[in-house]
Amino acid sequence: MVKNNSDEEKEGIIVPDGKIDLFLLADENGNFEIFISGICSAPITKPPFPKSTMFAISFYPIAAEYIFNQSFADLNNIKKTLQTGYWGFSRDDLNDFNQFYHKTTKVISSLLSKEIDDRKKEVI
Repeated sequence: MVKNNSDEEKEGIIVPDGKIDLFLLADENGNFEIFISGICSAPITKPPFPKSTMFAISFYPIAAEYIFNQSFADLNNIKKTLQTGYWGFSRDDLNDFNQFYHKTTKVISSLLSKEIDDRKKEVI
């Protein structure tokens, strides 16, 4: 969770960590966005988000492919905006981190299939 209470428009740097991230971002003007960012191969300058709240869920690539049931190979160094209501998330979910955590756990658990691809088991 990142909460920026400042009016200052200051850029930041995102350092590559080898993960795929799902973000929920809301600002004080009522804007709300859900997006997923792929693996970064170099540091990326992020735009300023004054007066905003951001929650993120990080996934190792193999876990992301399993949970989302898709490949993220085409998402290197870029973000993809997702539709409003993705996974049932709304701006209100950013009001309480504990509730966000429980909702996220429930959603991800519901997406897990009982069978894991044998090829993925060998990688893990």
